[in-house]
Amino acid sequence: IAKAIHSKKSSPSIYSLDARNKAWSDPQLSAAKYEAAFTNSPHYKAISRLSDGALVEVNDAFERITGYSRDEALGKTTVELGLWVDPSQRERCIALARAGETVREQVKYRVKGGKILDCELTVSIFELGGEEYLFGSLDDRTQLIAAEKAKSESEARFRSLFEHAPDALLIVNGSGEVEFANLAAARLFNCRRERIAEMGIENLIPVLEANYQGTKFTGFDKIQQLTAESNEPIVTTIDRRGTEKPVHLFINKFSTLMGDRYSITLRDISEQVAAVKRSERLNVELRDTIDVLEKLNRNNTILSEMIDLLHACTNQAEAAKIASHYLPELFPGAFGALYLNDNDQTVLNAVAFWGENFTVPDTILIGDCWALRRGRSFETRNSKTDIACEHVTLTNAPYQLCLPLLAHGEVIGLLHLGLDENIDAVSRSLTQTVADHISLGMANIRLREDLRAQAYRDPLTGLFNRRHLKE
Repeated sequence: IAKAIHSKKSSPSIYSLDARNKAWSDPQLSAAKYEAAFTNSPHYKAISRLSDGALVEVNDAFERITGYSRDEALGKTTVELGLWVDPSQRERCIALARAGETVREQVKYRVKGGKILDCELTVSIFELGGEEYLFGSLDDRTQLIAAEKAKSESEARFRSLFEHAPDALLIVNGSGEVEFANLAAARLFNCRRERIAEMGIENLIPVLEANYQGTKFTGFDKIQQLTAESNEPIVTTIDRRGTEKPVHLFINKFSTLMGDRYSITLRDISEQVAAVKRSERLNVELRDTIDVLEKLNRNNTILSEMIDLLHACTNQAEAAKIASHYLPELFPGAFGALYLNDNDQTVLNAVAFWGENFTVPDTILIGDCWALRRGRSFETRNSKTDIACEHVTLTNAPYQLCLPLLAHGEVIGLLHLGLDENIDAVSRSLTQTVADHISLGMANIRLREDLRAQAYRDPLTGLFNRRHLKE
């Protein structure tokens, strides 16, 4: 191609080489330029007649890209070779070139093996020897477009992962400003994402405040220190309403063209912490229940032994001794006194004592005790406002309990106990049980004594009868 002439002055796409004839006048120089610009170009280049579309010249890149050899291509049109996926694109490119527009179109080309390439096509028209020719240059952009698509898809996946990650994610710059926050962060801090940036990292995560200097974010060092102490450091965040929430904190430092950035991941563990607290509370309750059951079992064992011995007693003195022996085991650290009615409906005499550092009277009047008057237990606390029995000394113990011993509607005696004011429900219930069994034991002893007296004495005179004399 030695020379082209301008056929349309108004068309910038139709070239005239007349002005450059001198530059091309040297045949060797012209051949070298043609070789460099056309034959050895890395891009597909082809020349075809505009009249019938037949290819008249192709370069090496044409053969490499399309898979058709020079001999296979020359004399045939690009449509006949099946290079156009959409032949209408060729007509459009020619129309644009004829109209004088710069033709640079994104087209799809089908190569010999059937593979379709994404290409950028540049088209121009020139005239030579009275014949118009179409010059086409094709840049294979398949890999570039694929790379850009992969990049776009990767960015979309990353954006989706970032936005919809279950953990709160923050991107913080070197000044401690929050540049990005995902949806989970908005939920964690209970505010819009725009508001998170306004709050500042030192308000969102107070643990970083000590290392936040306003001009340089140094919280990364603080997190490194926390991470050295624990693989998953737990810190507290504060949302817009001031609510504190425990979170696992992870932080990574990375570099960008705009400087260092920090990726902060916050995993809300409020439910886990609440579950741990519930578990700890249940464990405490379970231990308390086990302690109560063990205490009940121990008390029942001691009480069973005491009851068995009470039923074997032959007189009240033995029963009083048994009671004073087992009651300190049932109520450790307590003091007490056992009073019995000696056939006198107004006075009770003390028959047993146990405990230390207390003072109780040897005898009490039935009218001096509220429990005996009312026929049920009465408690007195060491308080000036409490009503106390006349026989009770307030300084003996902070909590004192009077339990009447009743049987068949009669007063048998009184059980007086000095206990700790924080007595548990198990021990409090046990006091009434003990009183009931002592009452029953003493009543049985009295019945046996009455029967023995009736068997050995005359009911009218009270003198010993014949049976007593025989024995």
